[in-house]
Amino acid sequence: MCTLIVLRNRVAGWPLVLGANRDEHHDRPWEEPRRDGDVVAPRDLRAGGTWLALADSGLLVAVTNRPEEDPDPDRPSRGTLVLDLARCGEVATARDHLVSELERQRRDAFQVLLASATDAVVGVHPGNGGAACDLIPVPDGLHTLTNLHGLDELHHRGALDPLDLPEGTPFPVARGLLEQALRTHGDTGPRGAGQICKHGEDRGTLSSAIIALPAIRNAHEPLFWFAPGVPCRTFYSQVTLR
Repeated sequence: MCTLIVLRNRVAGWPLVLGANRDEHHDRPWEEPRRDGDVVAPRDLRAGGTWLALADSGLLVAVTNRPEEDPDPDRPSRGTLVLDLARCGEVATARDHLVSELERQRRDAFQVLLASATDAVVGVHPGNGGAACDLIPVPDGLHTLTNLHGLDELHHRGALDPLDLPEGTPFPVARGLLEQALRTHGDTGPRGAGQICKHGEDRGTLSSAIIALPAIRNAHEPLFWFAPGVPCRTFYSQVTLR
């Protein structure tokens, strides 16, 4: 169960901060983030796409799969769509491209975060051979998405309480809290029982990332940290963006 934790207009100077754990089968091959044209992204070497992409434009795209009754292995990869969306330049253009692409090619179920420093939306596609796509604006605050839960259907409050992240939280504090949450093995919060950092026999958390988008691009570049392994015992290293 992949996990996305979104902080919107909570961190001073950084209006969009994302924490993301990727959960997959241990034997699925992948590569650490690298540049491909105007996009920096890790790669899924089996399907050729990615689950997380940051474009030079400041557009951030992250996807989680969603359960569906009848998935079709012959449908196009959701990960290749992430790369296409990241190259759209801005959230509104990516949103329109998402809708038109699903009308052109059906895909298995997923939800995708499209975010910039000034805008954020979640697109939810139920799969099942249809072209439907619900577009949900992301309000200010702390939000969680997982493979099994849509926007704010699950709150890992035992790991990360919104009260710990008031508006104007200093970035080092927010980053530390995110790292702590992404390494959590047991969340006993009132609405968030379960693991965020997972260790299973066949599958588990393979990598983790933290990305921050600045309020003023001329003053700061986006920041991208990546842990190429289970985050509870793998250090986050900063990814070179230029």
